[in-house]
Amino acid sequence: MVMNSVVIEFLGVKGLISPGEVSFLMNEVAGLFQSMRLNLVIKEELEYIRSVFSKGDTDKIGVEELKKLRRLLSIGGGRTARR
Repeated sequence: MVMNSVVIEFLGVKGLISPGEVSFLMNEVAGLFQSMRLNLVIKEELEYIRSVFSKGDTDKIGVEELKKLRRLLSIGGGRTARR
């Protein structure tokens, strides 16, 4: 992300893109970097998520399953949230 940020800032300083475009691009790069960094779901967790959603009928999903899903799908992923 640092290299991307430097390039974006450089383009802004040179006047090749507007300050608004710099801001937009910096936010986009940060968002992409964040989503890549937070993709920490391991194979077993992914299988669990699939098994719960494959039930189809939401009435078949229990409270404990929903709590675990919430933890696994929250920002930071399952393993990060357990630290």
